[in-house]
Amino acid sequence: PGAVLQLVTVAQHPRHAVVVSIDGRGAVTLHFPSSPTSDTALPIGEARLPQSFELDDAPGFERFVLISSPAPIDVHAVLVASRAVAADPAGRLRGPLPLPPGLRQTDRLVEKEIP
Repeated sequence: PGAVLQLVTVAQHPRHAVVVSIDGRGAVTLHFPSSPTSDTALPIGEARLPQSFELDDAPGFERFVLISSPAPIDVHAVLVASRAVAADPAGRLRGPLPLPPGLRQTDRLVEKEIP
């Protein structure tokens, strides 16, 4: 808890993306775009997300999921899918988000050590 992470994306082609996290309590946080109605376009090359993220005291882990596509993404649909996975204690750690075909998912797990 208290560690600060800065998420960075690297796009070689014009891409759209949504970044969410699911924590050990099942909370879902939208990291990119800044709101469900914002543009999902990423700049080509390396891009730091506008805000860093401070880990809270949720137990166990923080799972970051990047959803990408060559076309704009429905952020609301990603949030609904993320919340469905987060509601299942077994799924929140590794379960794929139930999203339409054509959307690519990549995730990274940050394991937390509680002192």
